[in-house]
Amino acid sequence: MGASKGASAVTGAPTASLTTTAAGSWVFAVGNDWDRAVDRTLGPNQTLVSQVTDSAGDTYWVQSTTTPTASPSTLVTINDTAPTNDR
Repeated sequence: MGASKGASAVTGAPTASLTTTAAGSWVFAVGNDWDRAVDRTLGPNQTLVSQVTDSAGDTYWVQSTTTPTASPSTLVTINDTAPTNDR
């Protein structure tokens, strides 16, 4: 494992950026939304690996960049564009 990053906020769509440590780095993100059971809308050049919503009102998901980075020291942002009003 190379670089890692954590992020949280009172409200807003999730987003985090990190700088890769090697060529061929693949960036993944794991999320937990305990405010609502609602599907994520991913940012550009990303794919949903897994997503589960439950009857208790939670969403759990894993997303990644579509492809690995070509070069080391690449700034990569992984994010969702919706929902925007959950923690």
